[in-house]
Amino acid sequence: MKITWVTLSVSDIKKSIAFYTEVFGMQVVSRFHGGIHEIAMLKTKNEVLIELIQNRREADKEVGNGVSIGLEIENLDAFVAMLLKNGYELTGPIAPNPTICFYFIKDPDGYTLQLLKRS
Repeated sequence: MKITWVTLSVSDIKKSIAFYTEVFGMQVVSRFHGGIHEIAMLKTKNEVLIELIQNRREADKEVGNGVSIGLEIENLDAFVAMLLKNGYELTGPIAPNPTICFYFIKDPDGYTLQLLKRS
């Protein structure tokens, strides 16, 4: 089995695209409308896909609940320094054991992203 992508319902697709491309260097690989939805597919350097969906009917929108995505960052210390310099709020560092350290950041809709490094 291979996980193809993770889908996140977002309230403002433009803000979400800006966050994931500017902060994490993801690339938009496609963007289209599907009925009442505006959809963007983004990919990471190692080809992991995230699908962002904005529902254009306000009443049907629920975002930011119960999802956490773990992202292993090559140079976590430098990445965290860049985030703090740019005004992002982080929780951490958290090191539950000697082999892992992580921080948490929230995207514009409140989804939790776990930024981690392994030693």
